[in-house]
Amino acid sequence: MPASPTEEPLLVKAGAVIDGTDRPPLRNAWVLIQGGSIVSVGKPGSFPVPSQVAVLRAPGCTLLPGLIDAHVHLVASGIVGYTFLRPQPRGHEVFLRNLRAELLGGVTLVRDLHMSVSIAHRLEDALREDPASGARFIYAGPVLTVPGGYRTSFDAPIASAEEGRQWVEQLAREGAGVIKVAVTSRGLGRVGVSFVPIDADILQAIVDEAHRRGLPVAAHVAGATAADLREAVEAGVDSLEHMPGESGPLDPPDLFYSTSGLLPDILRKGITIVPTLSVVAGEDFGPTLPDLLDDPALLLKLSPDQREILRENRGDFARSPDRQAIASAGKQRMALYLEEVRRLHQAGVRLGAGSDAGSGMTFHGNLFTEIQYLHEGGLTPLEAIQAATRGNADLLRVSRLQGTVEPGKRADLLLVRGDPLRDLAALRRVEKVIIAGRIVDVRGLLKGAVRNERKKKRAAPSPP
Repeated sequence: MPASPTEEPLLVKAGAVIDGTDRPPLRNAWVLIQGGSIVSVGKPGSFPVPSQVAVLRAPGCTLLPGLIDAHVHLVASGIVGYTFLRPQPRGHEVFLRNLRAELLGGVTLVRDLHMSVSIAHRLEDALREDPASGARFIYAGPVLTVPGGYRTSFDAPIASAEEGRQWVEQLAREGAGVIKVAVTSRGLGRVGVSFVPIDADILQAIVDEAHRRGLPVAAHVAGATAADLREAVEAGVDSLEHMPGESGPLDPPDLFYSTSGLLPDILRKGITIVPTLSVVAGEDFGPTLPDLLDDPALLLKLSPDQREILRENRGDFARSPDRQAIASAGKQRMALYLEEVRRLHQAGVRLGAGSDAGSGMTFHGNLFTEIQYLHEGGLTPLEAIQAATRGNADLLRVSRLQGTVEPGKRADLLLVRGDPLRDLAALRRVEKVIIAGRIVDVRGLLKGAVRNERKKKRAAPSPP
């Protein structure tokens, strides 16, 4: 992916800076970057500038911390889910494209919660070779479960507390930055499917060993019962991923966090809830969202083959009354989830921004969709942005390095056209991304892709 090196000092002159803290936006702001780090932030002339400095002028743009997606799956691209039956292209090239797609969407760090360690190491090697080729990432490796428990493509069934500690030790040694454990005895979207629940002593051993090694624990609780949730909360996990409760394709969920009786404990322990609203929309009614499926940025984020599969999936949906009924019910479920987010926010629960990108109709680099849903659930635009920057940096334990625009932090930054505090849709209008000391001209890349697509269509033979 073309990127401009900025080994010399770089001065960004932005229309405004939203720094991710509680401070108001700084209008007509300068940010000085050197060696990949932020040196100074302030009004013009408020700090010394080297005589030899590159200047990036962005008068109509807002500069923000690079977004952080707390829940993604890099080994899938969001083209299909369990509701669609066409195959998902796989392979190293696809995984790299997903990392690039995140960066092109203004996301400079993701937390992958489901892939093999060997794939993670290959992706790390690729980023070392070209640090601006994609977003940085933190990975969990396989999902820790029990025999007969929640099943994924990459999981580790654990039969004892000691085995759980050994798995955490191994994953920490292999570079994992988070431990993911499945804490649910029911299958989300698969009514009547049950799993062997994880034993409390196994879960506690995993959490204790992870915390001893400085690793947070993310608990998959999609479909969870109140008893499942209680086990996760009592064990002291750091985040609860997805919404709990069982729900048939046409039915509302039978449990919410706010009806579980656990909110006081969740608040007391400072547990973050990552609701992943984007995937609720994607799986259930994504094909009805033209702003999602007709986004020109998909020219950059998906390969031609993937876009063709997406087109065919959309046709499958249009011909299926069952799928359309699910979409209608899904929109009603989303309304319930947005009300739940409002209750959680009003109660003071920490909310994380995670898209579950890679799942059905949930594309990499579309974290702005999750931010918009958090806003619709009662967060102010600034609070929703903070959830995806400073809040996620705290959750991922990287706040020393990023999450805010402050001196000493990494210069992983996002430039968007417009003011996202007045119109969150500005987050879709990515102008440039700065990462690892390089400027990625996203707008220029998108213009080129659109231009090439038009040329292809003009050159295509007319149908007989």
